[in-house]
Order: sequence, then structure tokens, then C-alpha cells
Amino acid sequence: MSATSGRHRRVVVVSPRGTDPRSPALSPHLEFEDLIVAMDDAELVAPRHRRLGPRLEAVHNRVAKATRHADRPPIAYRRVSPEAPSWDLLFALFLGPDDVLSVEAVDRWRERSGVAIAWVIEAWRNELDMWKAHWEVLSRFDHVFVTMEPCVVPVQDLTGRPTYYLPYATDALLFAPTDPGGPPRSIDVLSIGRRCEATHQHLLREARAGRLFYQFDSIRASWVKDHAEHRFMYASLAQRTRFFVANRSLIGSEDKTGGQEEFGGRFFDAAAAGAIPVGVFPRTARFREAFDWPDVGVEIDVDADPTACLLELLEHPEELDRRAHRSIVESLERHDWLHRWETILEVAGLDPTPAMERRRECLAARRSRFAATFDDA
Repeated sequence: MSATSGRHRRVVVVSPRGTDPRSPALSPHLEFEDLIVAMDDAELVAPRHRRLGPRLEAVHNRVAKATRHADRPPIAYRRVSPEAPSWDLLFALFLGPDDVLSVEAVDRWRERSGVAIAWVIEAWRNELDMWKAHWEVLSRFDHVFVTMEPCVVPVQDLTGRPTYYLPYATDALLFAPTDPGGPPRSIDVLSIGRRCEATHQHLLREARAGRLFYQFDSIRASWVKDHAEHRFMYASLAQRTRFFVANRSLIGSEDKTGGQEEFGGRFFDAAAAGAIPVGVFPRTARFREAFDWPDVGVEIDVDADPTACLLELLEHPEELDRRAHRSIVESLERHDWLHRWETILEVAGLDPTPAMERRRECLAARRSRFAATFDDA
């Protein structure tokens, strides 16, 4: 279909799903894009890597790495063209600076966009200077969002574009139980993905002794069959969990983070499901702002043994239910993907859609069921 054969759209979403759709880390971001399409008049396009073959791909990767500072690094994306001839908002979601060049594969993207907004999920401040040409592409956008606040001012300086902080969120209607009565929380502690080995060994010791049920990854999986099914499975487990292992981002990889402390989506997933986070939390104002209600989690130091505290808390299920319900209420009120999309549309100068209003009503209805279970809601 030609670039001008469709109708004008309100939104075109440039998705990273064309590059590595089976990556587990990509699943929550694809979830967000799916909800945008469901809530708005949106068309989704996904630039794909050119298939170069193993040898040429290896050469390309070496050249790309060596030319990050260059004005025109190599681009290995197949050209794509949205069916819409034009649109009010182009929204591009980039997992990191290295994905920014993918938007150049979208045919005449800048001239066909009323407003162009980018969201860069992971950008570590000590690595920003590595991506000279990528910031030049980003400077063609009208507005930029980043998930890591220490990068707001540097990215604005590098691009010359207004740059804002935007935290993660989750599909709160997927993760939150439908009502306070269930399902039963039969998993004492859940650990999925990256973990602190010392914490894992402490929990494993208690699990082997029969004092708690600890569910964790016992194989190393690098891809998912279907991102929506993966998120459904993930949410189903979290809803049945008392404590959810969650640490600051890339814990143990200070060589990459440069000491910058951040927090990822698992904190939002856990809170929406009513699973209490336990782990090494980031010591930042933005984390405290996002999770500012009482008893939000069990914070420990690196290598600390949390098991005595967890076993004590497990003796008080009513108190754990109260904490869970408070987290669910807060998540439904402010940490659904709807709330992030509203922020983006406000910057773009676009109004909410009727489908967004219907989702807001669903969030409010479920929130009221849980708010009624504790006094200080």
C-alpha cells in the first residue's frame, strides 16, 4: 500500500518491536503501545533490521560501534511507510539511544508529522556522549521524554529540544486483581529476571527448609513466544504473590550505571498486583515520589538477609492484605499506562479520547473496590 492510500490519523507510533520482538525486556513497552492503539486513533509501524546474514551483520555491528561519534553512522533498517498520508502526532518509543536511528527508516516522517515526540527509556548519563549522531536525529523531534531524570538536562543540552522526565507504568487493569477477595496469595516470594545472588541464596535456604514457598527462574530464557501472553502470565503470578523481589536497575553493574540509581517497571508491576517489593531500592527523590505511601515495601541493603523479616510478616496476613490493597489503589490512581499517555498528549496539545475516558472509569471502579477495605484510602 502506498504512503498516501490511507486516511489521516491522530497518532502514528514508531515501535521497537520490529528489531527484537521476543525480548522479555521489551514486553511492557509493547504492552504500552498496544494500549495506545486501543485507546486512540493510532497506526503502528515497526522498522525492521535488514537481514544481512551472520558475516555482514557482524561487520555492520563492528562498524556501527566504531562510528557512534560520527555524523552519519550506518543505518541497517528496512524503510517503512505508514498507510496514513499524515498525522497529528508521531510518537516514537526508543529503548535506548542506539534505537533512535530507527525513525529514519520511516518515510518522510518529519514532514508528515504535526508534532513529533520521542521517549527514550534507558539512557545512562555517563554514556550520553557516545551517541553524537543519534542526538542529532533526536533534535528533529519537538519534545523528548526520558525515564532517567539525571539525563533530562544533558539530553536537552545535546538535542536543543524540551526534555521531560516520564516514569514507567504498567497495565494496572491487567495486574490488579479484579476484587479484594482473590486470587489467594499462595506464593510467598516471587523472583523474575535479574536478581541479587546473595538475596537469592538467603531465600533459597529458607525454601529448602520448608519455611516459605519461593518461586524463581531456574533456567535462563532469552526470548518470549508472545509478549501479551508473557505479560498475562507475569501478572497472574504477581497477583498470587506476597513478596516480589525488586532491586534498583542493573544492580551489580556499576561499571555501566556509573553509580546512577534508577528503578524499572517491576516496581510498578508489583505494586499494581499488590505484591510487596523486597530488595535494594534506589535512593532517589523520584522513587520516593512514585511510591510515597506507607509500608510500600521491604527495603534491604546489598547482601542483607531479609528472610527473618519476611517470615515474621507472613504471620500477619491481614496486615499484608492491607498493604497490598493500598498499593493497588495507588497504582490504579496514577501508575497505569493511561496516565503516561495523558501526559504525552498534553505536551502534544491533543485531547483525551472517549476510549481513554472509558478506561479511566474502569480504573476508578476497580480502585473503589479496594479503597473500601482500609480506613486511610
